[in-house]
Amino acid sequence: MACVANVEGDPSGTAHGEIRVFDLDGTSLTGGILRGFCLKSTDGITAPECAALEYDFGEQSSQQQARAFSPSGNWLAFSTSASDTTNADNYLYLADLRSSTFVMKRKDHSDVTPATSHIAIAFSPDEHYLIQQRDVVLTVHGVPVTGGGRDPQKLPKFAKHSPAPCSEDFSSARDRWCGDARTSALLAWSSESRSFAYRATDGLAVVDLDGFPTTDTRILLADECQDECSNQFDFQPQP
Repeated sequence: MACVANVEGDPSGTAHGEIRVFDLDGTSLTGGILRGFCLKSTDGITAPECAALEYDFGEQSSQQQARAFSPSGNWLAFSTSASDTTNADNYLYLADLRSSTFVMKRKDHSDVTPATSHIAIAFSPDEHYLIQQRDVVLTVHGVPVTGGGRDPQKLPKFAKHSPAPCSEDFSSARDRWCGDARTSALLAWSSESRSFAYRATDGLAVVDLDGFPTTDTRILLADECQDECSNQFDFQPQP
């Protein structure tokens, strides 16, 4: 389980948002803070730049932003968007939760406009890849086991549909909750995580990741049906 809190900083005159991660093992509750938060000035005058792997994610800026745990819970991905017409704060973050010390591993900027585009994210089943969709633009991000990983790759084919806006209210809109890997409704993974498919503007796009960071996209001429079966496609299960 993860949550975010605004904290008065040290030294005085600074503040930061920090992500707190808790482990519920059935008998006890343990937790820790994700290191790498960005200290911000509270005097309204100075606004220092965040460092390369620092995250700026507070109670306000986290609202209606996509975030998701990987299937095993070893990784946490979360996004931010600019609050104006710029894209300066458009980031996808990746945190490593595999040890008791939680650390940032990736901070990838996105130049997608408009900056307020809706976002969806999803891990591959084997957790080697992370897909981000902002508006109709998809990018593939490598999940690093060691080091910083490889640069994200923007796919050449735009998606036909933008993600729906996510909701912070799980009880009333659980299918659109911001804490879920909602891209699962917009794309399908092969069982071995070597390929995924999504509905592009000119057909069904199948992306081969065998040579990542090089990707190979093929278009299948598959007409889209109406709303009652939109995006219903899948790979053949492997024995």
